[in-house]
Amino acid sequence: MTQNLWFSLFLTCGDTAPDPTTLTQQFTDLLNAQGYTAYNPFGIVPGRVYNRTVRAFIAPVRGNWVQILAESPLPRDVIEGITAGYTGLMVRVDAPDVLTIEVYHNGQPAADAVAALVANLRDGKTEHDLASTLTRSQITIIEPESPDEFLPPDALPDDIKQMAQGVDADNLNKMLGKVTDGLFGRLNADSEAAKALVQQSAQMNWNTPNGWKIRALLEMLNVPPGWREPPFVSLRSAYSLHARRQRKPDARLYPGDEETMKLVPNALDYTPVYAGKDA
Repeated sequence: MTQNLWFSLFLTCGDTAPDPTTLTQQFTDLLNAQGYTAYNPFGIVPGRVYNRTVRAFIAPVRGNWVQILAESPLPRDVIEGITAGYTGLMVRVDAPDVLTIEVYHNGQPAADAVAALVANLRDGKTEHDLASTLTRSQITIIEPESPDEFLPPDALPDDIKQMAQGVDADNLNKMLGKVTDGLFGRLNADSEAAKALVQQSAQMNWNTPNGWKIRALLEMLNVPPGWREPPFVSLRSAYSLHARRQRKPDARLYPGDEETMKLVPNALDYTPVYAGKDA
């Protein structure tokens, strides 16, 4: 069973973005129809535990688009229902080499993904560019998007650079993972800190072939910058803290809370949609 690394559903009405309030109600109604019960995990008393859950946030409007971020892929019936009246682009990554891109139009999978998206191309991009990006298995890009995307090889210690010679990226990640595991033991890190770091390590790595493909596709469309941030885990943590501070401005902050809040200062601009069911 693969672990979902990233899931987003992008929605547009063409020249305008869906109304987030209307979208939230549509989303909730669809989940209710599927037997889910909405709950609020960010209140004073968290919701009950369910066997199956949907955990998602609706992002603020960006340009002509609204993005739904979810911890795990949404049920297909919900995706089809929520894209009714919209053009939808679903992107999910279940492993670094497992990428699924689906295009929906008016509640149905688009028979022609290029035709469904072509009206949303940025100036200077062509239908051929879009078709090539959607069908290409991977995209080779020489330079990172920004200098702080990843640590440059020259910044690594000499012994690590020597070990990395001839080692492919997957094997190197595994090797570094073992080092990290050992570090946890030596530091005697508390369980919550360790859990948080493990969750962060399971997040999307945008410097993989599939990461570049998603970036190239979204940057080809007129989706404004910012869609990659924040990661779901960071948003969920920051939202919980901001909501607690909103209820009780003098609420005590524990070590790391302030840094978490600063990671997503506008967390309360997102709308949480949480629901669960036992069946």
